[in-house]
Amino acid sequence: MFIQVPKTRLSLAAQTDKAQAVREVAAISEAMSAACDRSYHNNAEGLINLEFEKIYAPFLLLKKKRYVGYKYEAGKLDKPKIDYKCIELTRRDGCGLTKKSMRDLLPMVFIENNVAAARTYIETNLNAVYAGGLPIDIFVSSKQLSKKPSEYKSKPEHVVLAERLMKDPINRISIGDRIHFVIRAGFRGEKIRGRAVLPQDVTDGKCVLDLEY
Repeated sequence: MFIQVPKTRLSLAAQTDKAQAVREVAAISEAMSAACDRSYHNNAEGLINLEFEKIYAPFLLLKKKRYVGYKYEAGKLDKPKIDYKCIELTRRDGCGLTKKSMRDLLPMVFIENNVAAARTYIETNLNAVYAGGLPIDIFVSSKQLSKKPSEYKSKPEHVVLAERLMKDPINRISIGDRIHFVIRAGFRGEKIRGRAVLPQDVTDGKCVLDLEY
């Protein structure tokens, strides 16, 4: 099947004006959708309606179904917003420091296009981490124990910790509970999953937080 789409190109103004570029790309997309629709309407097997939905500019594809972009939606081209899927901001198990950093950094990169500000932000936060004094809560991750530890073929950090805690009857842990943990410092070659500990273990001085992790 061949679809004839009108030949178009971005104007010189659009090459330097992002808002104008978005409008012209939207117009091109609408024309492409209409051209596809006309072709499908001539198909005796039935109708298929294609619609232009959105434009991302800029757009970062980390992997399949995991991305971040500055979204311009059809009918709302003058009200763009940051859109993301399957990154740390959408997950419950990430630590607070990671979520806060991403929440602050995304506007700098995707809206302001200010790489220098993003770099300064990262350096400042890393210095604060290594200087110590940040509350332990900001480093805590949590994951749900979805089944018995013995039923996991591969045991991630929270499962190993839950299994260790369940050996003591004083710790009441049930399937469905969220296990809150941090990663302690370890020795070379020690697996990370074996270094998950309770946040209280760090505050009590039983172990040291792994700042590199």
